[in-house]
Amino acid sequence: MLDQLGVDPREGEVPGPGLPPGWPSVLEPRPQPELRRPRRDEPCLYRVRVDLAEAKPPIWRRLDLRSDLSLDVVHSILQAAFFWDDYHLHRFAIGDGVFGRGQEFLCPFDVDEGDGGIPEEDVRLDETLAAPGDRLHYMYDYGDGWRLRIRLEKVLELEPEAMPAVCLGGRRAAPPEDSRGATDEELAELLDDPEEFDADEVNALLDDQVPEPGPRLPPMMEELVDRVGFRLPGARLRRRIGALAARPAPSPARREKEAALVPHQWFLDRAAEGIPLTAAGWMAPDAVSAAAEVIPSAREWIGKKNREQGTIPVLHFRRMMQRFGLLHRHRGELRLTQVGRAAQHDVEVLWDQLASALPLADGDEFEHDVARVELLVIADSGESAADLSEVPRLLEAMLWTGPDGEVLPPSVRHSVIHSPSHLLAEVGEHRRSREADSGVEFFDPAVVALAREALHLDAPAAP
Repeated sequence: MLDQLGVDPREGEVPGPGLPPGWPSVLEPRPQPELRRPRRDEPCLYRVRVDLAEAKPPIWRRLDLRSDLSLDVVHSILQAAFFWDDYHLHRFAIGDGVFGRGQEFLCPFDVDEGDGGIPEEDVRLDETLAAPGDRLHYMYDYGDGWRLRIRLEKVLELEPEAMPAVCLGGRRAAPPEDSRGATDEELAELLDDPEEFDADEVNALLDDQVPEPGPRLPPMMEELVDRVGFRLPGARLRRRIGALAARPAPSPARREKEAALVPHQWFLDRAAEGIPLTAAGWMAPDAVSAAAEVIPSAREWIGKKNREQGTIPVLHFRRMMQRFGLLHRHRGELRLTQVGRAAQHDVEVLWDQLASALPLADGDEFEHDVARVELLVIADSGESAADLSEVPRLLEAMLWTGPDGEVLPPSVRHSVIHSPSHLLAEVGEHRRSREADSGVEFFDPAVVALAREALHLDAPAAP
């Protein structure tokens, strides 16, 4: 908490004696009131005026901002609007001001330090401002103590092509970094022209800080981006998906699908006559041994491979065939479903059924997100290796964390047995990197195509 007393950990400098008005006199985190508003059902456009506190003459900016921007993005926008360089700490607050009696939203460093408040990336702008006249407070550089007041002026309809952030105007140059709180006549000694301000220069910076929304995506992928929200990771994810969708790829030829789906076809052919199950519900030993010969991951399994409960790749594959709606239990046997009967005689039906089932829409929300993120990484690998260590990072951007709020470990996908990376490893040729836990896997080209189709990347974009 020393930083609240004026020590900037990035600089190691302590400002002059005394604390800015409203700063705490004790080091213990104080209770935080809950002042956030409900999020809007649909995003809109907020017209706000941002004033630098105590500046004489006034220094201000007028901005149009999407209401669903997260506060970490708003921070980047404010830095651009005032031509600051993000060298120092910052925080937002609603209520009675920063370091006052309001509710505070913290930058990453303050979160790591254990300060009381909510991480800024978890809070949207429309949770802090709701009606004209509402105010959001922002402090930058706890030493110089630049305080900005963000007042909502108008709530406007959001046009489809509207940029996330636009500077409409303003007045006077902002004080430069590390100018020790100068807001009045002292600026004349620090700036060539204190009256200079150019909204076009701000907008040029905003183009880099907050990318435009980009083209509409296929519905399933649009929903994936929405899970991240209009945060910086969401903008990057949208660009990545958009670039992937713009590279159309033909579906594999029939013979390529047949070669890639040999183990699937084996189960369909065998189940047409019925695959016997034991009284406990396991596949019979001879069927397990035969299945282990055609399932890629089972070939390297150590052991006799004649008991399903001890031959995990066979067990997982069989359950996958059931979960995908191709097999079901009937009178002590595994039998074909109606879809399975059609798929047995037509590899195109089998292919389409796998593509439609891979996103695992029937799982819980976390499992569904794991499935779509893994499919995205695999689909984007092309002829290169798929780096599945990206999966936890993307899930973190979607605000999934471990039970104690820690970043998900790279092995998180292994906790989801039916995740696409497990299932697609049985399609065509597949190998993993020799480096343990690297997350690098090499999938068959048919798998990359199947992942694309599962995500509807080659389908028409949403209107």
